[in-house]
Order: sequence, then structure tokens, then C-alpha cells
Amino acid sequence: MAKFKEAVLTRKGIALLAKAQAEHKSITFTGAVTGNGDYVDGEDISSRTSLKSEQQTFAPTLIKRQNETNVYVHFTITNYQEGDALEHGYYVTEIGLIANDPDEGEILYGIAIGEPGKCDYLPAYDSLLPAVIGVDFLIEVGNADQVNIVTDLSAYATHEEVETLKTLVDELSLEIHEVNLTNSNDFYFNNSAKTVALSAMRSTTDYRVDTEIQGNTINVGDIVVYDKQMNGFKIAYTGSAASVTVKCYISGGAA
Repeated sequence: MAKFKEAVLTRKGIALLAKAQAEHKSITFTGAVTGNGDYVDGEDISSRTSLKSEQQTFAPTLIKRQNETNVYVHFTITNYQEGDALEHGYYVTEIGLIANDPDEGEILYGIAIGEPGKCDYLPAYDSLLPAVIGVDFLIEVGNADQVNIVTDLSAYATHEEVETLKTLVDELSLEIHEVNLTNSNDFYFNNSAKTVALSAMRSTTDYRVDTEIQGNTINVGDIVVYDKQMNGFKIAYTGSAASVTVKCYISGGAA
């Protein structure tokens, strides 16, 4: 699974957000862009107005407001769109979200950069089955009165994605927990297991828990989610690190 750093608002995105708040106007997201540009640690990506090496543009297929400050956006990266086949494969190292500024037109609102060596490869289209990568984007909207999205109903989606989106739209709000895990045992032993209580009781245990390590990943090993119950689950890491902070995104289960 690809790993991306936390999405960052661009300066133009911050300006649009401030404008929407001050004038009580809506924010309209019109698209998503992917690229294979390279970045270095400490680089100021908030000043960017475009991706470093844009490769493709996609229409978002879902938007769902989570709370007063964040919205969840879903779109599908694929090597085949109607009449447009990808000729050269690339590693998806940068993803941007496009919004419409009433004064400037379309702007790069937010950007997320992949962790080095942990990005998905999108191959060239082989004239058989399209390759598909589902992307979930959490983005800041502040207190804008309304958030809109321009969708493309012809966008390609797998059966699994359709079912996932249906569940998210009709039944669930995404639940996010930041969990601090610690390990006090010696090497080869680990006592980091912790129980995470869900805020919303699920109807089944068939819910999804996506995890994202915050900060240093040295000696963390794998993040393991197990013993799922309708009101919570257990989580641990397998490495020898003394501690790790993990952000958990919980969806599904017909809460």
C-alpha cells in the first residue's frame, strides 16, 4: 500500500479558504491531478501552484464532509480513461486537489507527497484490463458554508469501489483516531498492543481500518489490526521501537 505524507494546503488554497469564510461562499472542487515529481525533506510545497511533473487529471467521484474543518474526497487513478490510454507508466509520487477560485479560476488547493520508496506504480495501458488505484483524500475546508464537487459519472470504478462508496455515502461518517503505542520489552518481544474504542458502534465487524504512521518509522515494523469487535479493535506494531504514533481511519461496518 502506498504511503503519503499529510496533505498540505497551498498558499492559493489558504487564500481561497479565507475568501470563502469571509464572504460566506462555497468551495468547489473540480478535479485531482497526479504526477511523478521528486521532492526533498523540508521543501516548501505550500508555495506550489502546480505539481512538479503532472501526468494525469481525474474527476473526483465522491465528497463527504466529516466535520467543521475537513472533507473526505475520493477519486480513482487509472491508466485508461474514455479515449485516453496511458502510454508510459509512472510512480505516483504527488497528488493534488484542484478547486475553483471565483477570481483566478482553477487553482491547486492542496497537495500530498508520497513517502520515498512507498509509492504505487501505474503501468501503461496494455489494451486489456485497466489498472486502478483508489485514492482517499482528507482536505481542510475550515468553516466554508458549503463544499461542492464537479463529478464525472463516466469515471471508471471497480465493483469493490462502488460498494465502498455506497456504504460511505448512505451509512457512515469516516472515524479517525490517533493512537500512541509503546513497547517496553526487549528485542524480538513486543507488548505494544492496545485496544481502540470506536466512537460509533458498528453493526458488523466487516469494517475497514487504514493506518498511517506519524513521524519516525525506524524499527516500527508492521502495523497489525486484529480482534475487531463492533465497538472497537486491537492494534499493535511488530518492531523494536520504543513507541510509535499511528493515525487510524475507520470506515464501513454499517454504523
